[in-house]
Order: sequence, then C-alpha cells, then structure tokens
Amino acid sequence: MEHEYCLQIIFHEVLDPDERSARFDEPLDEALLSTGLGEVVGGGTGSRTSDTVVMVGDLKEGLKAVRSVLRKAKAPRGTTIVQTEPVGMQYEVYSSRQPPKRATDWSRSRVVSFRPGDIAAVPLENGLYGFVRFYQDAALGVFRYASEAVESMEDVASHEVAFFSGCYFPDEEGQDWIRIGRLTAPSELEEWPPPVIIRDSTGSGEVFMYHRGEMSPATEEEVSRLPVTRPGLTPPSEIAKRIAKSSESW
Repeated sequence: MEHEYCLQIIFHEVLDPDERSARFDEPLDEALLSTGLGEVVGGGTGSRTSDTVVMVGDLKEGLKAVRSVLRKAKAPRGTTIVQTEPVGMQYEVYSSRQPPKRATDWSRSRVVSFRPGDIAAVPLENGLYGFVRFYQDAALGVFRYASEAVESMEDVASHEVAFFSGCYFPDEEGQDWIRIGRLTAPSELEEWPPPVIIRDSTGSGEVFMYHRGEMSPATEEEVSRLPVTRPGLTPPSEIAKRIAKSSESW
C-alpha cells in the first residue's frame, strides 16, 4: 500500500530524543509496520516542542492506530496530529467533540487568520518589525529584513527569505501580527516551502526528501545541498525572538 498521508505528531514539551524514540517512535513504528498501515519516517526536538513524523496509507485506520499508541504511552495533554496532505488538517489525540481543524487555516479560533501567500509584519522586542510570508504545510518564510515601521508588501517582498520555519498559533499568540498583503504565487509549486532532508529516526540509516507533504528517498546530490529538516511547528513568540536575534546581523 502506498503511504500517501503524512502525519506530524506534535508534543508540546521538550522531550529527550532517546526518550521520544523509546516512548513514542519505536512503538508507533512497530504498530504501523506490523499492520501494514505505514511507518515512522522522522522526528525532532525543538526549543519548546518535539515531534514525530509518520506516513500512512489509510488515513482513518492510521489515525486510529497512532492515537491508540499515543494514549497507551500517555502522551502529554495537548498533543496534536497535523496532516499535511492532501488537505491540511489538525486532529486531537484525546477525545474531543469538536470537528478537526484545518491546519492551513492557522486555527479557526483566531481573530485573524493567515493563508498561504499572506505577508505579515511581526512586532519585535527590539522595537523593530520583522516580516514573514506564509506557505502551505503550516510553514512560513522570514524575510532578511527588519524596519522601524510597517513597510509595504512590495518593499518587503523584494528581499530574500532568510530562513523557514513551521508555525502554529496556540491560544491567543500572534494577535499582534499585522497582515500587510497577499502575494500571489506564479505557480502552485511556489506556494510550498523548499524541500528538506529527513533522516530516519529508527536507526535504519535511510534518508528522505520531504516536499509538498510527501516523502521520497533522497539522492546523494539532494543530501549534499538541502537543509536537514526545518524547525517544527513553532509558536509566534519563539519565531519573533529568532527574528529579533537574526536581525542584528542584517
């Protein structure tokens, strides 16, 4: 069975990589492989969150198996499962009567929502504004540019992107981000962030290229030129801190 659905499991706490692997990655991989539903293809630990990435062929049964393992392992409350293909959706691990949220809507609970192509100004702690562009796959790109004022979309878009990151909006974070326009991509491909390399966390040594929500074996040339993953889903406060620090050298 082709494993066409990419699911990113987001733990809203910092987990030691060995602990994450033993507690979640290995049991998930065993459960998915033994049933032919899919496999674990990656994972990581960031400054505030950790994640595990799996690919499944049957979304309904895959979600059921993933939830079962996570609940048995007592995954932290608030753990979410983000589907990136073919439609961005967000699912809860524990029981919820609420329907799943569209991940690409940047959370329906927010007063202001961002869509792929939107450009926003980000107030920084140093008194400047940073600028970001939203992409598919719950990602954004940060322009290599900071200003004392909110600049026009045309001025901002003329600068190159310094780095990419995943992004999510918990609670009321990001309410001070200011949408200044929407950049229409000339092609569907350019609505997505660039591809990245993901190394198999199960110890097999396999290396994959992740792009547009899909995993494929990576060539040596791709491994040599592409970055190894990008920061996982990161809250606006952490993104703003990174922009402020990076802007010191721009």
